[in-house]
Amino acid sequence: MSKEIQLKYKGNKCSACGLSVDEMLTRWGTFKRMTEFHHVDEARKAQNYNSLIRRNLCTEQLNELDKCILLCAQCHKLIHAQNIKADLSLKLDFEGKVYEQKIAGWMILDLLEKRIRFLSDKMFKLHIYQIRLGDEMAKPIVGVEMDSGDYFSNLFRGLIYYKKFEIRNADNTKVLMKARLLNDNKFELKQAVEFPFIEYEWNEEGVKSWARNGKVLDENGHFLNQGTLTSINQLIPIA
Repeated sequence: MSKEIQLKYKGNKCSACGLSVDEMLTRWGTFKRMTEFHHVDEARKAQNYNSLIRRNLCTEQLNELDKCILLCAQCHKLIHAQNIKADLSLKLDFEGKVYEQKIAGWMILDLLEKRIRFLSDKMFKLHIYQIRLGDEMAKPIVGVEMDSGDYFSNLFRGLIYYKKFEIRNADNTKVLMKARLLNDNKFELKQAVEFPFIEYEWNEEGVKSWARNGKVLDENGHFLNQGTLTSINQLIPIA
């Protein structure tokens, strides 16, 4: 069960060629020895990796998987055979301001197709969103702005003033997060599972669950990558 949930957490398919676990099962009846986790930064690989990855699902194991990309065995051999590492610097020029994200990763070169695939464990953070505080007009915000420091802590604390907020996908206007003040010290938060900027852990009836990187999973093997999380939270006043 642990291996299956690990694969789902990492996308359930090879990050390079796209061969999925479902295709492996349909064609060959197994995925054993056909999927491998590749550490993008090999220096960050846990010393106890071999034993850690075989444990029952836990926070430490998920932290380790976050350092990896999922590859089929063939692409894993290929990425090490070519051994092409790269650092990308991405820039977004938007409304007179330049946003930048640096991403370290590996490349796979295909000479026949004349194509290079860049693979990384990092989330792309230059998406554009819309945020609306209270009854103000919605304003654009870039993902890297929400990924910095205490952004969400300050956003939640500010509910005492603007009472509610919502964040939408600027492309399709889907609501990804919204909150409303319930009283002086509590607020309701609704977050689309796919919105990856906040992580949660909780225990319910002795079963540990996680919401992280746009997925929800628990130690019993349940997995979701869509839906809405709703919680009632304590408001921490602004000092």
